[in-house]
Amino acid sequence: SQGINLRLAAHLCSTRCEEVLNGKKEFIQELAQLGFKRVQVNATKANNVNIEDLKACVEPLKSVIKESPNIEWIIQKNEETKPIWEELLSQSNELSNMSILFDDSVGRGIEISSFPEPFADIPAGYAGGIGPNNIEKVLERLCQVKNLPARGPWIDMESSLRDTASNKDVFSLTRAKECIIHVKKLAKAGVLTLP
Repeated sequence: SQGINLRLAAHLCSTRCEEVLNGKKEFIQELAQLGFKRVQVNATKANNVNIEDLKACVEPLKSVIKESPNIEWIIQKNEETKPIWEELLSQSNELSNMSILFDDSVGRGIEISSFPEPFADIPAGYAGGIGPNNIEKVLERLCQVKNLPARGPWIDMESSLRDTASNKDVFSLTRAKECIIHVKKLAKAGVLTLP
């Protein structure tokens, strides 16, 4: 039988994020063994990361990134994480496995209002309040961004794909499927191209 080919991405928050910011790679090695190919570093207070001097974390994080060449490292770009992304971007020629996620929402579900032009030769994603109710509008605007990388941008959704079931916070397959239907509609209309 034919299996499903999943592309797994880990979102590091709280203590797991703090571990990589401090240069620890053991958990990343475990993730790689489980098939994860992408790791997003969510180094914000909203994600329970309590490190005051993020700039001091750049070299330890850079070391973990370089020691994990088969992992794509997604660095959240917002004002709070500026000490990290600004320094890593200045050294991006050494980090071919780094991507940037434009995320001023910081995981709070605030709708993205601007789409910055990506940095040259660095894959880029966009986040912020994207969900079934606005994904078409967001993607239409995103397709207008100049100098998108050849690989194309991606979008990141979190809070809009969550629901409550039996008093528990759960991922909503129904909402995810709604997003897929909207994306297929835009592809059929020629607004975007699917991989």
